[in-house]
Amino acid sequence: MRLKTSLLKEPKHKELVSCVGWTTADELYSCSEDHQILKWNLLTSETSLVVKLQEDIYPIDLHWFPKTVGGKKQAQAEIFVLTSTDGKFHLASKTGRIEKSVEAHKGAVLAGRWNYDGTALITAGEDGQIKIWSKSGMLRSTLAQQGSPVYSVTWGPDSDRILYTSGRQLVIKPLQPSAKVIQWKAHDGVILKVDWNSVNDLILSGGEDCKYKVWDSYGRLLYSSSAHDYPLTSLSWAPDGEVFAVGSFNTLRLCDKTGVAQDVPSLQCGFTSTDTSQTNAGDVGPNRTQPDDAATVKGNSPSPGLLGPGLSPASFWRGERACLPPPCLTRGAHTLAWTCMAWPGLAWPGLAWTGLAVCCQPLAGIWKLLLLEGNKTAESHATAQALAK
Repeated sequence: MRLKTSLLKEPKHKELVSCVGWTTADELYSCSEDHQILKWNLLTSETSLVVKLQEDIYPIDLHWFPKTVGGKKQAQAEIFVLTSTDGKFHLASKTGRIEKSVEAHKGAVLAGRWNYDGTALITAGEDGQIKIWSKSGMLRSTLAQQGSPVYSVTWGPDSDRILYTSGRQLVIKPLQPSAKVIQWKAHDGVILKVDWNSVNDLILSGGEDCKYKVWDSYGRLLYSSSAHDYPLTSLSWAPDGEVFAVGSFNTLRLCDKTGVAQDVPSLQCGFTSTDTSQTNAGDVGPNRTQPDDAATVKGNSPSPGLLGPGLSPASFWRGERACLPPPCLTRGAHTLAWTCMAWPGLAWPGLAWTGLAVCCQPLAGIWKLLLLEGNKTAESHATAQALAK
């Protein structure tokens, strides 16, 4: 399985791209700190502005309402939830109109996810609370509360359990109050991202210990990667559960469900890597085969232990509100970090896995959105499109 890239000249965000989400297999929405929501069309290679958000809305997470609800399949998603640094989540239509804004947490709302049948929304906050809401945005319950931020949360395959981060531990909590909670130490550093696949029932986690791990639904370790150079800041399962992607500073890995990294060549926007199991991006040059020494651009974080070399997506402050930057590390004349990734929820005819969108940032201020399409052909090839200038 390999990735190939091509570059297209398209408009793009001018600030940090914090979240992406697919509406169909050919259409993607992206949100940025430039307050814009852009729509990307893979068939026509067109990019258009959906809406310009209010100046006080800095988005963190985006999740589209599920396409199959009550056994009825919609042609495309029509509404999405957008979480932001001001403690609110926003229910928005496909046209970008904000239908409702809800005060949800004290501090940033770090994650928002619909369950699989669209009957409930879960949010996780910098205040350490996890809350469940109705489709219309009415609070149903506060499911958990802890003393540290909940950086990531996801639903179980049957929407009867949730998985969330608690420092270095992972917690599986059933919705039934009397049911047993499963909790275990998963990493040696703060866990930054989790995902739970509904097909294979496997859990994926990544954190500040620079490792990604695969678990079963009982908390038993199935695979642990070797330590990367930098924290794992983003990860996502493909919908069919056959592959997943993990992102770190300057690195994107494509792995099969056992955790083993696939053979992936370097991107055109990156320096050449001697490790063909990872995709690198950064400063390009004929003599550049290894990265320069990295210097960390530090923020002011309310959470201890999250600053220093390999800065993770800990909170930094914009006035009195917090938002989540990626690791911001220099690489010669450029800087790059994978800040978010998402797989489309629809399978394409003939495709064994369906595609991936990731975001990265060069220091010059132009964010690149990479759209990767996967196809397990007889030659185990994958094709990719990179929408970059």
